Amino acid sequence: MNETAGFRLRQQITPPPGERHIEGVGFSACGRLLVAAAADNDRLYLYRRDVPTAPFEEQPYCVLTDPDGRIAYPHDAAFSPDADSHLLAVAQRTDSLLIYQRRAGTDEYGPRPTSVISGEAAGLDYSDGVAFVPPHGNLLAACNLSRCSVSFYAVRVDGDAVQADTVPTAVLQHDTIVDPDGIGFSADGEFLALANHGNHSVVIFRRNRDPVTVGEQPYGPEPVCLIRDTQMRFPHSVAFTARHHHLLVTNAGANHVGLYLCNRYGADDVTWSRRAALTVPIADEDVFRRANDDNAMEGGPKGVTARPDEFAVCSPQVGMQVFSLVQPDVVVSDDPAFGIGRGDRPRQAPNWFLDYTPDDSETWVRTGWRGRHKRPMVRLNPSSRLLRQWCDGETTVDDMIATLTGRFPTAAGLEHDVFRALQSMEMRGLIEA
Repeated sequence: MNETAGFRLRQQITPPPGERHIEGVGFSACGRLLVAAAADNDRLYLYRRDVPTAPFEEQPYCVLTDPDGRIAYPHDAAFSPDADSHLLAVAQRTDSLLIYQRRAGTDEYGPRPTSVISGEAAGLDYSDGVAFVPPHGNLLAACNLSRCSVSFYAVRVDGDAVQADTVPTAVLQHDTIVDPDGIGFSADGEFLALANHGNHSVVIFRRNRDPVTVGEQPYGPEPVCLIRDTQMRFPHSVAFTARHHHLLVTNAGANHVGLYLCNRYGADDVTWSRRAALTVPIADEDVFRRANDDNAMEGGPKGVTARPDEFAVCSPQVGMQVFSLVQPDVVVSDDPAFGIGRGDRPRQAPNWFLDYTPDDSETWVRTGWRGRHKRPMVRLNPSSRLLRQWCDGETTVDDMIATLTGRFPTAAGLEHDVFRALQSMEMRGLIEA
């Protein structure tokens, strides 16, 4: 990590009197606008600045309340990725998404949404996070905390008309998605991250590159990384930095924002650091502690949004803060610098038992799962099964590679396959480093 990397508080914005419960924030693509979702008062506050390098005006220039009363507990808000930030989407715990359109030639949105996604067919359930899928923004994604899923909706703009499908074009589900509270995409749309409020982790998926299935499953189907940092306490929101694909994570139950480094290794693989490389406290520690003692899921920062060289966070305790960000360099290596390394001695994780499916294939099943979540089940291919048998807490990864190389001296890419298999098993909780 370069020595100059770090955070610096640039501006603190105090919400209007009587309104401090800001749950979500979002930068416009041009960087001039900032939206804040005020959950308790059912309002959206929009702030602006003349140029992206200047401070934001202290007072909102626009307040969206919706004359028809459709704004109800807004939990997150996001601008579309186009240069003019043509659309503004809002996620609500009333199981609905609102889309506002920018009025031509102005910075104004509303007063009424131009499109609403709701109803039983929409499949929204405690939809806490929302984001347009970059780089084109023709898909809108929302995470559903109660269903442990992400729903994708097609969005079309024709002049002043905005049409959004009320039935999802795709739904992403996986047993590593547990009570997702926040969602974020990298600026190029390559990666999707989810803050798992339910098990103190962040899971990251990659854009599906299969031309046959990408329409039905734009991301996944398997994750590329699962971050289980002991410093994560009820992760609330995530945001990728504009360069290098580093990841910012807020924690509703901890008084800090953490930055997790992206590591590119091998020909085309990627992972993220297991621990935050940088952290910054948000509230005064005494203020945080009083709120956290009353509720272990509160007191820390909530929403986060990022753009080149800066990010913004919100918290019921402090309002909104804008930080400058000097990004660390991207980590490039031959093997996963933040994953299981050559010298590690992985071991089998407890609380799994072996079951046999009707076709006699081996399936590992997790015990002690939470009742309303899908029961974790992992089916291993023969090579992964062999590697897991060697995970005894004594055998090093180098030993595994050497043994396999002796058995299969002509096998191409064997080391890469070993790292990928071990990382996949660790991500699913089958082994521990």
